[in-house]
Amino acid sequence: MKRVVAWVLLAGFVLLFINIIFIHLYMVQSLTIYAVVALLYWFILRKDFNSIKKNSEE
Repeated sequence: MKRVVAWVLLAGFVLLFINIIFIHLYMVQSLTIYAVVALLYWFILRKDFNSIKKNSEE
């Protein structure tokens, strides 16, 4: 189930990126969603990286 959700999120992110680059439909909303998703991904990735770093130090 996690793989399906991951593929759906990836497809949505790619479609959003294509919309921003080529189609230009609802640009303000698209850029806002893109920024929110990118920031959430960055915070989650940083949290996971810090937990991996702590585990390797022990």
